[in-house]
Amino acid sequence: MSKRTAVVSGGGTGIGLAVAQALLEDDYTVALLGRRPAVLEAAAEQLKAPTRVVTQAVDLADPIAVTKAMPGIIERLGGTLDVVVANAGGAPLAADKSLVSVNKAWLATLTGNTMTTVLLIEALRAHLSGTARLIFISSAAAAGPGGGPYGAAKAALHGWMYDLAVELGPIGVTCNIVAPGFIDDTALFGNRMTAERRASLVERTLVKRVGRPSDVADCVRWLARPESRYVTAQIIGIDGGALVDPG
Repeated sequence: MSKRTAVVSGGGTGIGLAVAQALLEDDYTVALLGRRPAVLEAAAEQLKAPTRVVTQAVDLADPIAVTKAMPGIIERLGGTLDVVVANAGGAPLAADKSLVSVNKAWLATLTGNTMTTVLLIEALRAHLSGTARLIFISSAAAAGPGGGPYGAAKAALHGWMYDLAVELGPIGVTCNIVAPGFIDDTALFGNRMTAERRASLVERTLVKRVGRPSDVADCVRWLARPESRYVTAQIIGIDGGALVDPG
C-alpha cells in the first residue's frame, strides 16, 4: 500500500474512474465506492493496480448502509484518508405536472446528488489527515438556469463546501469544488443525448470540443497535490468556457 490514500465515490465509470486512474498514477491507494459490485470489479480490473485499489459497494444515499460500510474502507486504507473525491450523483427523474411526481423527482435528485456527498464526508471526516483534500464534483448546471432540480442539488453543495472550508482550513484541510460542463463518455445523459444536442453543447464552448473525463481528472489530480495547498473554498469550472458569453 502506498503512503497516501484516497476515496472516490462513483468510482466505477466516467469521471470517477478517470479520477481514480489519475490518483493511482500519483501513487495513491484508492478506494472505489459505488452501488454496483460488478461495475466496481470491472473498474478495478481496468485500473490494473490490484495492490492499490480496493472496492466497496454501498448506496451512499442510505445513512445506515454508509455507517456500516465506512469502517471497513477506513481500515483497508490504513486508518487515515488524504483525499476524498465526492463524485456520486445522477440525472433527475422525469416528472409530470402533479405535485406528487414533482416532489418525488426533487427528493430523489437531492438525495442522489447532495446527500450522497454529505453522508460520505460526515462518515469520513474524523479520519482525515492534517493535509487532506476534500473535492466535490458539482456541475456547470449549478451556476445558471436550465439545470432544474439537478442544478439545484449540485448548488446546495457549494454553500456547504464553503462552511467546510472555514471549519477545516485551520487544521490544514482544503475543500474545493470542480464543476464540469458537458463531459462525454459518462452515463449522466443516458439515452437522452441526441446528435443535435451534442453539437449544440459543443458549439457553446469557446474551445469547440467536448470535455472528457480526463479533463476533470487532471484538475482533481492537481487539487490533490501539494502544489495546491493554498487553494481552498474555490469552485473551478471545467467547461471549455461554455458559461462565458463571447459577445
